Amino acid sequence: MRSIYLLLCVLIATTVIAQTTEGTIYYTESIKLDIELPEDQEHLRALIPATSDQSKALYFTKDLSMYKDLSSEDDVKEINQESGGTQMQIKIASGSAENHLLKNFADQTMIDQRDFLGKKFLIDGTIPEMKWKITGEQKKVLKYTCMKATQMKDSTEIIAWFTPQIPLPNGPDTYGQLPGLILEVSMEDSKRTITATKIEVGAFDASVLETPKKGKKVTRAAFKKITAEKLKEMGSNNGRTIIRMEVDDRG
Repeated sequence: MRSIYLLLCVLIATTVIAQTTEGTIYYTESIKLDIELPEDQEHLRALIPATSDQSKALYFTKDLSMYKDLSSEDDVKEINQESGGTQMQIKIASGSAENHLLKNFADQTMIDQRDFLGKKFLIDGTIPEMKWKITGEQKKVLKYTCMKATQMKDSTEIIAWFTPQIPLPNGPDTYGQLPGLILEVSMEDSKRTITATKIEVGAFDASVLETPKKGKKVTRAAFKKITAEKLKEMGSNNGRTIIRMEVDDRG
């Protein structure tokens, strides 16, 4: 009788899990700030936040998903200090208003709309292949049981926690291709983390899955070159130190 009861529980759980094919997951992307300051500005260290955090959302169905910023404008923190008659400013800017990443699992493509310094870019491509190794470790993220998977990219270990309770090969940003939706990602010894903070299972406004169309079409390589050149220019500007958090690991 006990065996029949346990089997029945498994079947009921499997049925409930199989129905979870659409919903919204809210994430916080966090980057630890390891900022080098000139010796004469070290006294500003205590004023600099430990992390730069952004709110994101993943709207998903079985075939499509949209990962996007929730902030309506750049998250900018400014630190102003006057020393010896010299005005110093440190500006830490993270995020942007209209970053959208649409993934289409029917044809394994994605469209990446990036907002960089007020200019929009459109980058077409395929969903990058990910070679995960699933370990035997488990933990809870929110109320979901998750399994650990790891992979190496450019000598950096990426750790993902995915839940088979939402059996879709998806996750935040470009991450996915596991037998369950990814609720947490960490990399660079946890210097950058993406963690689910809330999960809403069920239908949402389908208009959020509209194909991004704003921006100049460029290749991934061209976009990386543009951002690298601009960030270099921003390194020092009229005596101000400007630090802009721009992370791009999308292949």
